[in-house]
Amino acid sequence: MAQMSPRERIFAALTMRHLPDQLPVAPLLMTRGIREGGITCDYAQTHGEAQAHAKMKAVEKFGGDVMCVGTDLFTPVECLGAELDYLPYAQPSLVRHPAPTREAFQRLRDGYHKAGFNPLSGRMKHLAEEAKTYIAHGRKSSHFLLTPVGGPLTTAQLITGSAEFLNYLSDDPAFAKEVIELALDVVQNICQRMFDAGIDACNIMDPFCASDIIPPETFREFGLPYQQRLFAHIKTLGGLGFTHVPGYTQPIWRDLADNGSVNLIGDMYPGMDHAKRAVGSAISLMGGLSANTTMMHGGPGDVANEIRKLAATAGYNGGFICMPGSDLDWTVPDENIRAMTATCAAIRYPLNVAGLGDLSGVYLPGHPKHPGQQPPSTLGDVTITDVKTRTPRSPQEEVCTRLVEAITAYDGDKAVEWTKKGRALGMTAERIVHDGLA
Repeated sequence: MAQMSPRERIFAALTMRHLPDQLPVAPLLMTRGIREGGITCDYAQTHGEAQAHAKMKAVEKFGGDVMCVGTDLFTPVECLGAELDYLPYAQPSLVRHPAPTREAFQRLRDGYHKAGFNPLSGRMKHLAEEAKTYIAHGRKSSHFLLTPVGGPLTTAQLITGSAEFLNYLSDDPAFAKEVIELALDVVQNICQRMFDAGIDACNIMDPFCASDIIPPETFREFGLPYQQRLFAHIKTLGGLGFTHVPGYTQPIWRDLADNGSVNLIGDMYPGMDHAKRAVGSAISLMGGLSANTTMMHGGPGDVANEIRKLAATAGYNGGFICMPGSDLDWTVPDENIRAMTATCAAIRYPLNVAGLGDLSGVYLPGHPKHPGQQPPSTLGDVTITDVKTRTPRSPQEEVCTRLVEAITAYDGDKAVEWTKKGRALGMTAERIVHDGLA
């Protein structure tokens, strides 16, 4: 098969009309890419050209098929007045919601409808500058340009705050939909500006839709319809939309595959292989590589083996793009990034699964035997156990502690058991979620 450019390779995987020449890879050189330019993330957030040059150096050093504009999902809520703390070695952190009360939201909504979307609000100018820098240096002709944007439901939750928005969903769904409508309008406007700047796709990050945060039926009422409207709008703009929902999404895989986007990204617990079997060729998949356990704490051999397993179980028809499940940490070793891109380059199509080696002892993220799902290092430590036993705590605190343990151990039955115990003790759903499950 003839050698493809990185851009051609990504489009082949997205459309699935023909096989790519090799396994496509999006190394997510956002935070980690900025490091290669000798600048810090807080500086890069408001200096688009500098951020672009840093990431271009990273791609020249490590390879990869995708250039990412920006770093995070906070762009829409920042355009509405959220306060962010720009951090030197990580993505920004949200420190103030723009409308934590109903009255504040009404003022925000009325002001927004009166003035309209401000294309210079937040970091919009800097993101457009970053995108245009890639284009000026010929990167759009060689690579695929992608930017993350917070999704409608997630942005709505960031407008008010998580606890408040959960209350609105259950107690005042009409008001919750008002908030989502405003969020959707902002997200649509940001997507339009980013396509105007020249990018290929918006990666709509909607983690609040995950089934470990809200039930699937709640997603189908408050998340899915707004995603469908957003992706229909993106199509009218001539762009592409990706869906990225980190967390547990197995109950809504088919819904996400039918929401109008062209690619589905996520952790895919209990495994990318399960997700592939569920969606088949309905939509291409991206992600699957453990950013923490494998990329940051593993070695090049671990990285290579996990990618080979992903290729064999999710990439056999060419509709898969290898990517870390989340942004790479500032400290991820060079050798692991090189192992990621080199391994993908060595996996050629048509895929020879047998030639990938014995993968029977390799487990994907989400599988109980994956290293990331192993028990904590303190398990069996008599000192720790003794301290836990002697520390006095109320029955409600006991519930929260046991819920944390159940979630970190991926023990669904225990999580249900202790949730029921908490409700029997009179604990509110909000406390169970925020002090235990979350």
